[in-house]
Amino acid sequence: MIHFEEKDLLRLAMILENQGATTRDRYICKFVEYILFDSEKSELSSLEICTRIKNRFQLEFDLTEIESAVKKRGRGRLEEAQGYYRLMPKVANQLSSQKSSLDQLRNYLTLFSQERQNVDIDATLMLVQKYLYFCFNSNVSNLLSLIGENTKHIDGNAFTTEFTPSQEEIDIINDFIHWENADKNKFMYSVVSSCYEYCLITANKSPAISKSIFRGKKFFLDTNIIFRIAGFNKDERRFVSKIFVEKCREVGVALCYTSAVLNEIYRVIDSQIKYIRVITNEQAPVDDNLISKISNNYEVNDFYTLYYNWCKEPQNRYNDFTAFRNYLTSIISNVISNFEYIDSTMIKDSDETEQQLFDSLMKFKSEKRPYKKTTTESIKTDVKQVLYLNSIRPKSAKSLWDMNEYIVSADQLLISWAEETFNGVPIVVIPSLWLSIILKVAGRATENDYKSFCMFMTLRHSRTDDNTIHINAVELLSKLSEKTIDSSLKEQIIAEILSNRGKYSFSEPDDYDSSVDLAFDAVLAREKDLQKEELLLAVNAEKAKSKKRAEEYEEKLKSKISAEEYAQTISQKKAQAKVERFSQHAQIPLVINGIIFIVAVGILLCWIFKLKPITDILTNIVDSEDKGEKVVSAIVWIFNLFVITIPAYLGKVWDYLSSDKRKDKLCSKYFKQQLKILNNK
Repeated sequence: MIHFEEKDLLRLAMILENQGATTRDRYICKFVEYILFDSEKSELSSLEICTRIKNRFQLEFDLTEIESAVKKRGRGRLEEAQGYYRLMPKVANQLSSQKSSLDQLRNYLTLFSQERQNVDIDATLMLVQKYLYFCFNSNVSNLLSLIGENTKHIDGNAFTTEFTPSQEEIDIINDFIHWENADKNKFMYSVVSSCYEYCLITANKSPAISKSIFRGKKFFLDTNIIFRIAGFNKDERRFVSKIFVEKCREVGVALCYTSAVLNEIYRVIDSQIKYIRVITNEQAPVDDNLISKISNNYEVNDFYTLYYNWCKEPQNRYNDFTAFRNYLTSIISNVISNFEYIDSTMIKDSDETEQQLFDSLMKFKSEKRPYKKTTTESIKTDVKQVLYLNSIRPKSAKSLWDMNEYIVSADQLLISWAEETFNGVPIVVIPSLWLSIILKVAGRATENDYKSFCMFMTLRHSRTDDNTIHINAVELLSKLSEKTIDSSLKEQIIAEILSNRGKYSFSEPDDYDSSVDLAFDAVLAREKDLQKEELLLAVNAEKAKSKKRAEEYEEKLKSKISAEEYAQTISQKKAQAKVERFSQHAQIPLVINGIIFIVAVGILLCWIFKLKPITDILTNIVDSEDKGEKVVSAIVWIFNLFVITIPAYLGKVWDYLSSDKRKDKLCSKYFKQQLKILNNK
């Protein structure tokens, strides 16, 4: 068992990561330097160094390895005298000035605490160290199996991978992992991935391994990995899966999927759509974020979230499950088109063998995760996958270097079961382990690569088996669907239950009906009270408006007399001014009448003296036999019109325009206009 302390893990990571150590001898020298630097003695024998490395880091080197490595790679940094080794002064100074990994982690947590309130730095430091220790040990165990080492007999025990944080601690760890800081991401990767060099040193293999080890490798993607790549399991998982696919292609790994996985993909899609039909009762879906709050131990179904978001798009209609299925299958088709299809039905094992493995895996998962239902179809797919891989793998292959075929899965239970059931190189491997190796051997890692690796480290909330009463979200949704089709009302009922959990019981199946009814009544009562309050506010507002209008009207009444007087004065002035313009120019009609008289006399004289063209015009006007008589009559009529009628009418008009009668009419008109203007102000 690895039992060095968490702080020693951080020192180990620094030793393995820094200063360009690329060979086993160089790494041994680095361990010797650290042991000497950390010792209370100025010098140690090779035996003492071996013992301390073993106790501190669980690495076993014999005396010959220590002496040979120091002789080859320790020149200028280590000196030997009479079988004892000491650090050169300059190296001691370098190590003294070097910032420890523990200090780096504390600094990251300090920055983290500045962005997140109420962070206990010391407590979080211990928690993160424990988690890094757990991740390191888990990877060591898996990686040693990959390189052909027996992990169950190192130091007489298996590697410890026990880590049982509380739900609150899981949240703290995940918050720190998701915290956006590129340097932190690189640091976390360097600590956990140092297991790669550690395992190579343990197995006495050269650390200087290139990406050529991936040449010819085939990774058979499990259903859960393909769903992640498709974005069916949250955006962060799609991100890390995309990086994983890109890195695999960079080093030449062929990505495949079998017919068994393809069948399971479509089976899962159909079963999930059926599941959504049941919990929604073919009604509009409830907000998935609200559902996630129903129980700390209930993980919102990923397909439900997909459906909820799909329904929010304006072109989609809820309850159109045919269109929703087409949407999902089109995404899957686009994803798998980039991978190689393998018909796994071509190779068959005996029915007896398959049944034995089926029973074994079903029992294993049921015992390890009793709170989650495991379907027979998923077990059958896993067994078929494993059997297929086992049949095509060369029996002579003993390690990562000569074994090419692997299943890549996020199913930790499947991985553990396969390790227990099949000897030799692991059949099923978690993607984060492959990513850590690829980043080590490929080089040129980017910020996104480190971020992706850290995202793989995210912890899932685990279900507890305590006596706490948990709400079954599926059962609750079913009861809500029976109660109402209004999704908004459902959400209000859920919010009511979450806000007042102590009022509602869900310990027995029958409690769901009564609790939903009680919460429904509470929501309706609160809604009625709210409506009453809103109505009262509206009434009061209207009263206030009416009062204001009354006050304004009273104010207008008070000023009405003065306003009328003002309007009267203005109208009289305007009317007087208009009438006076005509009375002041009374001579104008006389001048006009004089002009008309002169014109009439002129026409008469032209006719008497036969002057053209007036005589011709008058003659042409009258077309009759007694033209002379008619012309005379016309002249008389014209003379009468211009000398008597027009002047008389013009005089009367001018008299009216300057009269008091017209003045009164104008005054009345202007008064009305002015009063209207005043009232509108």
